[in-house]
Amino acid sequence: MKKKIDTLFRKLILILQKPQMRVLPGNLAFFLVLSIVPLVTLLVFLGSLLNIPVDQLLSSVNQVLPNEITEFLMPAFTESSINLGTIIILFITFFVASNGSNCIIITSNTLYKINDINPIKNRLKAIIITIVILLLILFMFTIPLFGKQIIYIISNLLNSQNFYNNFMIIYNILKIPISLLFIYICIKFIYTISPDKVIQSKDVTSGAIFTTISWVITTEIYSIYLANFSNYGRVYGNLSNIIILMLFVYLLAFIFVIGMALNASKNELDETLEKTGKIKITEFVHNSKGYTK
Repeated sequence: MKKKIDTLFRKLILILQKPQMRVLPGNLAFFLVLSIVPLVTLLVFLGSLLNIPVDQLLSSVNQVLPNEITEFLMPAFTESSINLGTIIILFITFFVASNGSNCIIITSNTLYKINDINPIKNRLKAIIITIVILLLILFMFTIPLFGKQIIYIISNLLNSQNFYNNFMIIYNILKIPISLLFIYICIKFIYTISPDKVIQSKDVTSGAIFTTISWVITTEIYSIYLANFSNYGRVYGNLSNIIILMLFVYLLAFIFVIGMALNASKNELDETLEKTGKIKITEFVHNSKGYTK
């Protein structure tokens, strides 16, 4: 286990030294920031179709994201009614949101050293990735609502308070593992279909695990930092929420690109580490012989 952790850290150091890491995370974060409001609009629209009250949806978002980011996104949480104008706006916002997903495809092709083959195919792929991201966001935000509601409805049908109490305990225990599993599956799917080449699902496992765990840890640490140590309001004033959002998205994008680079450069990193190890052994033997002489 210790050897695997040491190997992972050495691979991360090699990835951070790549010139692409200076450009790709910022480029991806820019398009993701542009996509956030359209994604929230689509999320609210889906929530209205599923009869989820906006205030409850906002409360769920507040449990996942730092408070400052939720406050910045709050104007986007407005009631959506279904009419021709709304449908047109949703198509436009969905297209804008897919630009972020298209950037994920371009990023993956850059890391895998692939030329963009078919813009139309990539746009269709970007739409699929956007849908996956929407499902991921919807799942993360509505599980606290739907889980309790489903258990409550079943307990009423069975007329059993014990059923409700027992399954609420199980639900509270499994809620986090199931959420992590769903996030992992979505990230793994995105990593698999993003490059313009056939990628085996098993070849993106390590990067998906790294990204999932790192996202959760980073969100928690960033929330604690904002609550206790940040002074963005004093420095940026009314712009502080925008800065907080941009930095948060950049951190997530940076981790996402690292996870993708772990997958794309797996063989290259292994060869580099092997060569580095051989060089160190050769130098050690040479120095030892020189010392004995």
